[in-house]
Amino acid sequence: MRRILPLFCLAMLSAALLAGCAAGQKYPTDNAYHPETDAQYTWYAKGERRMFAEAENGYYVLLHLNQLFYMDAAAMEPIPVCSKPNCDHTDKSCDSFFRGSVCSVFYNNGKLYVLENTPTSLDRFALEEVAADGSTRRTLFEFSMPVDYQKALVHRGKFYVASTQMDEKMNARTGIWQFDLARPSSAPKLLCEMEPSYEHLSQLAAEYITARGHYLYITAPCQAARLDLNAPKKGLEMLFVQEDRPEDPADPYYRREGQLLFPCFPGDRIAYASAGVRTIDGTDYWFNLLKLWDAEPLREAASLSEKLAVGAMAADDKYIYRLDQGSPAPPDTDDPYFGNALKIYDAEGNLLENIPLTDVGKIMRMLFVSPGEHVFFGDAQEGLWYICKSEIGSGNVQVHRLTDFGYLE
Repeated sequence: MRRILPLFCLAMLSAALLAGCAAGQKYPTDNAYHPETDAQYTWYAKGERRMFAEAENGYYVLLHLNQLFYMDAAAMEPIPVCSKPNCDHTDKSCDSFFRGSVCSVFYNNGKLYVLENTPTSLDRFALEEVAADGSTRRTLFEFSMPVDYQKALVHRGKFYVASTQMDEKMNARTGIWQFDLARPSSAPKLLCEMEPSYEHLSQLAAEYITARGHYLYITAPCQAARLDLNAPKKGLEMLFVQEDRPEDPADPYYRREGQLLFPCFPGDRIAYASAGVRTIDGTDYWFNLLKLWDAEPLREAASLSEKLAVGAMAADDKYIYRLDQGSPAPPDTDDPYFGNALKIYDAEGNLLENIPLTDVGKIMRMLFVSPGEHVFFGDAQEGLWYICKSEIGSGNVQVHRLTDFGYLE
């Protein structure tokens, strides 16, 4: 049953937002993670829209593509973010709904933001600052061109997006744009221009961005780079270019690496999941291989087992998570939970937990790791579940149902 967020809680949340950053606030410039001011990068290690954000005492989550809910971390019950006492929360008159057909949510330095994307004849691409109770909204930026949810984030007082936008002279320019949240009327800065070519990182090729410390990480097909936000004029630093391995007829486990996936940051390392195909007896099996780099100085450190199956992968500063998607098991796999499990590794790739999900969802494609206590996963139509990180290592990790409706319904 849907409920109204208690007015007292809304008032407390609104007060917290009003206590947010001032225009003259100084932000960190080091390469550490600061929870109050930095992008919540653990959510972004999977190529989904950014539908979760963690606040001081709970979470904001966008369900049904564009309806905003709040969950207290103790109760873990999604409640529409609406200040209207008699609202049934079922149509666009409710405070919890946004105009965008596909939206993303960010919580940064005590403030709540929603990115609205409306790819229709009534195009609207805007970043809204939202009151904690949903009662008021302020448009900070309206963008001249579409903004992809995988290429946008809030970090250390700025909104970053990899896209094509109009500059002050109304010229379309492609690259990494920076918008100042404290001065929304000021012109955005083009930090790094990109050529629209697959031979270089570009608006066409740049598929994903995330941030950790003073670096912005950019992923493109088969290549990855980072941009030093303290010295953006230095341009992109290429991390690596991934190429298919030449076919070896003598190798029955010939591996073709293809799409490069998304970065995450276990411990002090950088990890990239790489999607590929392994051919066994003429049958193709998709898989993921997680490659690890030491960040400072940048050097390749290790790769996890090539027998990692295809699945959503993410990490926080302590653990690596893999959610099998129900894909067929290769004949050399003797894992009884293959395709029906959440697997948790330490930062070195050692398996800590193998949590069966036999009775949970049909195809578990969605994985969202909070910076704090919870890991969420789900099926787009059947709903969401979660576990508590404090139970990892106990051998008795409990799986809890979060919603009884799919978040795309």
